[in-house]
Amino acid sequence: MDDSIYDYYELIQERYYVAFRIPGKGRTTIKFIWEPLAKKVVIAGFEEFDMFVNGEKKSFTLYEGISGSAIIRQESMPSRILRRCGQKLFIDCLPAEIRKRGGRAWLNKAIINFIFNNDQVISPRYLKKQ
Repeated sequence: MDDSIYDYYELIQERYYVAFRIPGKGRTTIKFIWEPLAKKVVIAGFEEFDMFVNGEKKSFTLYEGISGSAIIRQESMPSRILRRCGQKLFIDCLPAEIRKRGGRAWLNKAIINFIFNNDQVISPRYLKKQ
């Protein structure tokens, strides 16, 4: 994980958290919710990223661990088959879908943009290194 955003954070918990945006007057607050049914995912070609999948039948979402933000939602997949498939096929198609969207650079940009757009709030799963 050389020169990765993960070099700046330390994993402190095994739990997965999803970030929810709560609109307020002038500001959006981020609330992290523990997802006990989340499943760790290792994506071929993107092993250094901390990813997990959560959701129910035909409504899966790929999340990233540091930010807790949604990276890919099943309903936004380009083909009808992928929008209606099971979890295994959804996970199997993630490497190709990430590459189509811009690969490693796109993932890093999504993570960093989420963190900086939300006052550098990160998931309770991680702690900033000193």
